[in-house]
Amino acid sequence: MMDTVVRVGRDPLRKLSPKDRLIGGALFCLAQGVFPEHVACGCAAALLYDYPKDEEAKALQRMIAEEGVRGVLERVCGVDPESELGKAIERWYRRFQEERSRR
Repeated sequence: MMDTVVRVGRDPLRKLSPKDRLIGGALFCLAQGVFPEHVACGCAAALLYDYPKDEEAKALQRMIAEEGVRGVLERVCGVDPESELGKAIERWYRRFQEERSRR
């Protein structure tokens, strides 16, 4: 399957909601006793998705600018930023930001 980054990344607010694929998948893993490290990585990548033609992506980036990642984790994702999942997502987010700033 040949999906583009735009197609995979589109609608990040929906995909980061507690009942959808990213956060919902992470919560399912936790409920099964598995820590979703790689799903946390995917969540962080979704938080960084910034495509100017995607209204949700623009709204997400505005929210992050206004509330920070921790605020978005709480409000959009329903994840406690102090939880292990919240910390893992934030750790990946910061790591990706650092890597992007080095380029």
